[in-house]
Amino acid sequence: MIDENSAFREMLLDCLACKWSLRLMQKIDNGVNRPGQLVRQIDGLSTKVMNESLQRLIDYQVLVKKVFDQKPLRVEYELTPFGREVLVALQSLSALQSKYSSLLLPSL
Repeated sequence: MIDENSAFREMLLDCLACKWSLRLMQKIDNGVNRPGQLVRQIDGLSTKVMNESLQRLIDYQVLVKKVFDQKPLRVEYELTPFGREVLVALQSLSALQSKYSSLLLPSL
């Protein structure tokens, strides 16, 4: 049985393991929230991988998907309040990694 702490750790590790999650969250936080915009602004991101990553973030309640009833159909993504806090945590971990990653390299 998975408890709340385990589920939270699993979500963070899953987001960290996906090289696109942090980039997608940052772009969405900065107002780039439509699928076409996201795939154009993130080099190397395919539509298929983007959709999988976005769905994972929705499943974790980090993002919400807004579908507008208009023609052509318009879809936008938005960070939830929880997602904003997760983004701050992931950005802190990313900064920590950048600052200290050389400590983890083997000495030659």
